Amino acid sequence: MQPVGVTYFDKTSDKDPEGMTRQTLRLALKRGDELGIKYFVVASSTGLVAKMALSELAGRRLVVVGEDRSWYDGVLLKDLRSKAVPTLFSREIPYSYPSDVQAALRRFCEGAKVCPEVVMLAADKDAVPPGREVVAIAGTGSGADTAMVVASAKSKDFGELRIKELLCKPR
Repeated sequence: MQPVGVTYFDKTSDKDPEGMTRQTLRLALKRGDELGIKYFVVASSTGLVAKMALSELAGRRLVVVGEDRSWYDGVLLKDLRSKAVPTLFSREIPYSYPSDVQAALRRFCEGAKVCPEVVMLAADKDAVPPGREVVAIAGTGSGADTAMVVASAKSKDFGELRIKELLCKPR
């Protein structure tokens, strides 16, 4: 047994998007490095988290998952492409995520629902191999406030997905 702490934030990322995102990315990086995890899957609706992850998670295998391509600045998309960062958009990918599971995970926080979702999307598009432990990062509204270690699975194999560790979340 190894005692590992969970960080509970006193606010959600939409209250301080840049500050909360920076803290979340640093906690995720620290634990990912401790576990030797190579892949970091980041939810980023508008590109703020993606942009910050490019610098905070430099040298790691980063995968960015947004909702809609039109919400992203063209310069950021070009930058992600030039750095060979897989960038996926949920509205462009058919996938399955049971609504009762989504509702249950939202009881923890919005990011707890989104972390497994973006990992499945990344696995569905072969940006992350199924069965691999990854660090998933998501948030509430704008920014990131939740990080988890997740054993990846494709959405059609949802039962194989495992949430291994909760690293941080808002209270």
